[in-house]
Order: sequence, then C-alpha cells, then structure tokens
Amino acid sequence: MKLKPILWFIGIWLASVVALFIVSSLIRTAIL
Repeated sequence: MKLKPILWFIGIWLASVVALFIVSSLIRTAIL
C-alpha cells in the first residue's frame, strides 16, 4: 500500500490546479 499516499498527493495536486484554473478564469471574466 505504498502507492496510496502518492495517489492522495496526486489527487490533491490535481484538485488544487483545477481550482486555481477555475479561479483564474473567473477573475479574467470578471475583469473583462
């Protein structure tokens, strides 16, 4: 079960990247 922490890390990283992308897109649309 050594892959579990890696999967958690990848999942959290992908979630943070998607959240940052959504926030940046919302800010751009708000500015425009």
